[in-house]
Amino acid sequence: MRRLLLVLTLGLLSFAPLSAAVDANPPIYGYDRFDVAAMLRYGHPVYAYLARERAAFRAVSFLVVDCDGDSQTGDVDTSTATLLGYATTSSNGVDTVVDSKSNTVTNLTDQGFGRLHWSLPTSVGPNHNALIDPTTGFPAICLIAFAGTHATTPFDGETSLAFGTCTTSCQPGSDTPVEDNEVFLTNLAYDSTDTPTINSSFTRADFIVLNGGGANYGIAIGYKIQTTGGAENPAWATTTTTVASTGMATFKQAAGGAPASFIPGIVNTPIRGGGVAR
Repeated sequence: MRRLLLVLTLGLLSFAPLSAAVDANPPIYGYDRFDVAAMLRYGHPVYAYLARERAAFRAVSFLVVDCDGDSQTGDVDTSTATLLGYATTSSNGVDTVVDSKSNTVTNLTDQGFGRLHWSLPTSVGPNHNALIDPTTGFPAICLIAFAGTHATTPFDGETSLAFGTCTTSCQPGSDTPVEDNEVFLTNLAYDSTDTPTINSSFTRADFIVLNGGGANYGIAIGYKIQTTGGAENPAWATTTTTVASTGMATFKQAAGGAPASFIPGIVNTPIRGGGVAR
């Protein structure tokens, strides 16, 4: 708090003239559009500080994950979640998900061996799990939760690679998000006891290997939260030859930004280079 007050005081008192090399009529930046680089170039340090704080406030964050080599995940606490993701695999080819808190689940492209699913939850909290349907066919399932995603229309797009088209390295296909700060969710369904890895700065959140007794196939789920939007096509890898499928989906961050009480009277005021617009 002291740092914020100091930055505000110094910024609002330093109404220095703009350099001749700087545009005399820079763009306006208000509540719905803060740009750190532009704030540094056109205005006072206080505006860049506010922009960074607002970006942090809006950021998507990972909450919890659980994968299980059975028909049902373990219980997790999804309190504060705004997006639920699921990954499934079985020999049935087409799987759906039953959410224990009765959230509506959207099924993405069937990969022939695995599948991604997602939900815009209306109910979250402790003792949350997911069930694969049908429960036969050596199933495995993952549940993952995020906070800070778009409240009404989070889904952006998806890519997938069908069963039987990759062995030791599997990529879902390139996807470019429409916005910055999106979360990429990816799955791997495979039939070996290897520990899978993933590149391109993705995080392997959880996995279950093929059960030697035939109880379940292998499954893995991973994610990446971008800051600057750009194409992604991560590669899942295993050591030994395996039959696999993979997919990837992208989801948008929350719309808008910090609430009106974040920095009253400043964040909600249009800003121009050289000071606060009157």
